[in-house]
Amino acid sequence: MSEELVRTDQGTPVQASPSEIIANASEMAKAMMDIVEAKRLYQPIAGRKFLQCEAWQLLASFSGLTPVVTETKFVEFGDVKGWEARCEVRDRNGQIVAAGEAMCLDDERNWRGKPLYQLRSMAQTRAVSKALRTKLSFIAVLAGYEPTPAEEMDGVELKPEISQAQAKPKTEPKPEEKEGGEFNEFAAYDKCIEDFGKEIVDDILKHQFDGVLPRSREAWRGIWFECRKVAIERKKGGSSNDRQRGVSLYPGNPGD
Repeated sequence: MSEELVRTDQGTPVQASPSEIIANASEMAKAMMDIVEAKRLYQPIAGRKFLQCEAWQLLASFSGLTPVVTETKFVEFGDVKGWEARCEVRDRNGQIVAAGEAMCLDDERNWRGKPLYQLRSMAQTRAVSKALRTKLSFIAVLAGYEPTPAEEMDGVELKPEISQAQAKPKTEPKPEEKEGGEFNEFAAYDKCIEDFGKEIVDDILKHQFDGVLPRSREAWRGIWFECRKVAIERKKGGSSNDRQRGVSLYPGNPGD
């Protein structure tokens, strides 16, 4: 329990009541949201927001907590090598209230071929986020963010969640609804992945839509052609049936 969540009654420390804890956590969550959104201290993945290390450190400062990296060590697992780090979370009295350990290895997709000092730095960053997450994740959730640090999601692929309102109906649609029914952004997402691969599609969504799936047919028409452009640039030439795929995904002439 951090100092802010404990009140003093006539000099005697007394644990705060649940209502006091929730009120204090909600206040910190609101203050954090204002800064996190303004400075974009999160990583958007599949429509969800994962807090970066700086956001966890901000929460720690609200709570009177300090992360301290106490150890880093080089590790090897056969041909795989990297660094492991340990971080302790301490209160204003220097007492350890949480801890976390993390690694960064050169077999990770985003860290292959990187110099070891970069792997060591990331291991420390992940350890800091992990340690703070064990103490403060409930506040992040109150603010509407994911409890997992962004650094732990490095290289992890997530498929966008389908809400109940957006889910496909369980009953079979009428024949006329199959051709001219309501547009489904998840079907468009799956189709783009089928045509061009998840890496290209997710990269475009990340940079143009903050990782959130747009819900309009015209937006997905543009995404499809942007994916096609990237794919052609990578392959130094496009597939002969690319245009036909566009027609199958978007009724009408995609070139109009």
